[in-house]
Amino acid sequence: MHPKAGFPCQPFSLAGAKHGMKDKRSNIIEHVVKSIDIGRPRAFVLENVEGLVTQHAHVLKKILTDLGNIGRRAYNIKARMLNTRDHGVPQNRRRLFIIGIQSKFDTGSFQFPESIGHGGIQTILNPLQNNSAAALRTSFPPASQKTAQGNFFQTIKELMENGYQPFDVDVISDLDSTNVHWMEDVSPCLTSARAAAGGFWVTSRGRRLEWDEMMLLNAYPPKRIQPNISERQLMKMVGNGMSVNVLERLFYRLLPAAQLSKQSELHAQWESLDMAQQTLNTMRLRSA
Repeated sequence: MHPKAGFPCQPFSLAGAKHGMKDKRSNIIEHVVKSIDIGRPRAFVLENVEGLVTQHAHVLKKILTDLGNIGRRAYNIKARMLNTRDHGVPQNRRRLFIIGIQSKFDTGSFQFPESIGHGGIQTILNPLQNNSAAALRTSFPPASQKTAQGNFFQTIKELMENGYQPFDVDVISDLDSTNVHWMEDVSPCLTSARAAAGGFWVTSRGRRLEWDEMMLLNAYPPKRIQPNISERQLMKMVGNGMSVNVLERLFYRLLPAAQLSKQSELHAQWESLDMAQQTLNTMRLRSA
């Protein structure tokens, strides 16, 4: 047994109310710790948002202390911030990962994966349609989306002021935020709210991100996931999810370190930038 858990992030998220342990949802972490104490998995992975480190360090300290005290220090605990964009997928998603290995099984070999970078947003974007290039300059959010339309024109203005040709570069812009925020060649963090609202705007496509592109931003193979729910609900779940590429790189190291598998028995898909690009390309082609 080697579970993973992403206990509720809203109490600690920089985008939330930041109520921390005063938010009732934060109490779930206590049940996670209790479940680990009762079940005693050989290894586990916990995930949460950056705000738990930057805004609620005292809460994180208690969580790490409680995990370390299970069964008279039955577990060796490690924690580190990892960003999805450093592990083969172009999304700026910083998340805290906490690793626990039962000390009596721990080989001492576990190390957090180092950065391999990413291949750019083109690795997940669907191809530009043949007749779309000329239409880019007249494609923008409708007037009914007042905030989005205003942020679109602000994005274009800022890009031009910075010497960009706005429709010739892969800029991903969060049009639904209070203040415009854009990134070149990488997506901002895809949250549940942004994904459910239709995703970010892609200047080189003249549209918002498409559902399969948003899935690829968390390394989910679109063709393999066909739940019986609406697209909006699916995207909301994607925004709440963990990045598969990061999890795979963690388990690739964790399982041998906890003597749950031999390294030679594991299939690597994200251990180099070339591997990551090939994996994403295969996922994208299969979803076409």
